[in-house]
Amino acid sequence: MQLDFLLRRSRPIKTLGAVCAVALALQSAELEAQHRLDDSLGAHIKRLDKSSRWTLLSQTPLQFNSHHPQGMVKIGEVFFLSSVETIDAPVRLREPATPFDRTTGSGVGHLFKISASGSLLGHITLGEGAMYHPGGIDFDGESLWVSVAQYRPNSHSIVYKVDPDTLAATEIFRFADHLGAIARDSAQDKLHGISWGSRKIVSWQGEEANYSNVPATTTLNPSHYIDYQDCQSLSENKMLCSGLSSYRDATGAAFKLGGIDLIDLNVMRPEFQLPVTQTTAGGALLTQNPFYAELIENGDLVFYFVPEDEQSFLYTYTLR
Repeated sequence: MQLDFLLRRSRPIKTLGAVCAVALALQSAELEAQHRLDDSLGAHIKRLDKSSRWTLLSQTPLQFNSHHPQGMVKIGEVFFLSSVETIDAPVRLREPATPFDRTTGSGVGHLFKISASGSLLGHITLGEGAMYHPGGIDFDGESLWVSVAQYRPNSHSIVYKVDPDTLAATEIFRFADHLGAIARDSAQDKLHGISWGSRKIVSWQGEEANYSNVPATTTLNPSHYIDYQDCQSLSENKMLCSGLSSYRDATGAAFKLGGIDLIDLNVMRPEFQLPVTQTTAGGALLTQNPFYAELIENGDLVFYFVPEDEQSFLYTYTLR
């Protein structure tokens, strides 16, 4: 939009090259600034430990039915939230038919555009047939990336990119597995997906964001203490993921443990892991559903979470 504005104001044709050069320089500076911010975000993350202090800044109710939130990004002061509305839940099969252990169920995949005050600014549905389960989402500086899969492991997915201004969605490719989260490294033109339970990290090397007919590289996730729910691409080939897993103690009592992992995609393994035990007043673990992390102007590390289903709150925390 900035370039369009400059072109409209620039009538002499001889200045077009100069205007384009200025616009490209501005865009380059913005990308460099974002990379520096990402580097700084990763550095801040690695300075945390299990005794770091969580401080709740705000608790904002979402003013619509959020169903079961899955992924979230923040662009400026606007949030984007993916969510699955389950109409008929998948049913476990008594005698699983390989590779499926449950029925498809039915539902609707949603992508919501939300103001910082929790009001709904826009909405689209994504998916097709049995592929109605959106996963974790990412923003590459230009487009949102969303995967929508069948609600069962070893299934199928569609990968979309979405214009954050218009919410126009474009199907990029289909993949023969469940992708529970997606993240795009625009600097290296790589796309990374997370399988059911985050047991595998799947990567594609693209060309100008084209991943059609590109072979996938699959790496087993060496980390097992949590299942990733949402992931966020950082610069320097890093990815930040959050999630949780359920456990039972010696008495058989169930409990959940959450975590945040900083993954080095050069070696496909976490380089830093932070356990998360904080819950909402209602008992939902913060990393139950989507998250987003950023550094704000004063240098504070801020996390956003939407852990509850249907009548959800957007929780904003600082972590030091």
